[in-house]
Amino acid sequence: MDIKEFFEKSCGKWFSQRTSQHLTYSQSEWGKSDIYIDMLATDDDSVIRACDEHGVSPNEALCAVQVKWEGFVGAEPSKQTGMTVLVLIPSDTPNTGTLLRKTLKPKPVLSTAQYVLDEDEALSLTTAYDGATSEERIWFVSDNLRLRTSMVKRADSFNTSSFVSEIRILSSPKS
Repeated sequence: MDIKEFFEKSCGKWFSQRTSQHLTYSQSEWGKSDIYIDMLATDDDSVIRACDEHGVSPNEALCAVQVKWEGFVGAEPSKQTGMTVLVLIPSDTPNTGTLLRKTLKPKPVLSTAQYVLDEDEALSLTTAYDGATSEERIWFVSDNLRLRTSMVKRADSFNTSSFVSEIRILSSPKS
């Protein structure tokens, strides 16, 4: 599988369960949400805007997805929602490059991550921001089960670790 196939395989509606451990405070947090992942054409207006805001030509984009989510964190009674556009900009090495993120909700944020899809078909993302580094790994156990782990590191220490399981509820229609 190549990186574009990985993102195509990720499309659909997923039920997600997350457990996070805040190591600094010795606190755990859980959450559950529905995640909707849809492929976007590289000439979609939201892809062009994301590329422009990152200072990258949209012509460099290999593929793009829109990710929407709605769910609950811990005992918080109000539903959390969000939406992000992800654009893959490949490097000269197959299955590696830069992932442009433009989060629209809950608040606008631009970020970039380096991606590598390894020989085991696991996607690794590394994002540096505000003195921290986030390392995330995503892989398919089967066509309808994805797992994710993440670690946020600050000042030579681990700050937060997470484990997420995602079960596909609906596949996206084929284009």
